[in-house]
Amino acid sequence: MGGELRSAEGWQQASQYTEQLETQENRALVSSVKTYERVDGATITGDAAAGEDVVVALPLESDTGRPFTYVQSAEAGENGTFEITVPYATDDQLGPEDGYTDSAVTATDDYTVLVGDELDAAAVSSAPIENGEIDLSELDADVRTTGTTDVPEPAIYDGDERTVDLDEN
Repeated sequence: MGGELRSAEGWQQASQYTEQLETQENRALVSSVKTYERVDGATITGDAAAGEDVVVALPLESDTGRPFTYVQSAEAGENGTFEITVPYATDDQLGPEDGYTDSAVTATDDYTVLVGDELDAAAVSSAPIENGEIDLSELDADVRTTGTTDVPEPAIYDGDERTVDLDEN
């Protein structure tokens, strides 16, 4: 079965309860559960030089207000094309009233696509998020081209393709 996983419903932060419990004589284990759903995912496609690294990144915010970045990477093929399937939409068009789940995370911007040599997905993932956007100003990498694309929510359920146009840096 193909597809991508995305967070489907909220989970409670155990840390807010842990502090209270540590002051009590009898300590108890506090746990949390994350639930994921399988979606077909939308495929972001584009053109780059053969063998170049491609990183897609999306700033997200959890239902508890915690910002984080979803990142995925690939290498452009021999013909210079790339395809990366992503599980998160950049909008919130569909919900339980439409027969879908209520996602626990919300995109705060469009997907950013970076192309270059020796791009480090972990470095992109750890870049700060400022005002809902990923701040890549301190990224120490040879980024040759960049682009952005939206991914409407129906696209992740239908497995649609989104082509990104890249601009030279």
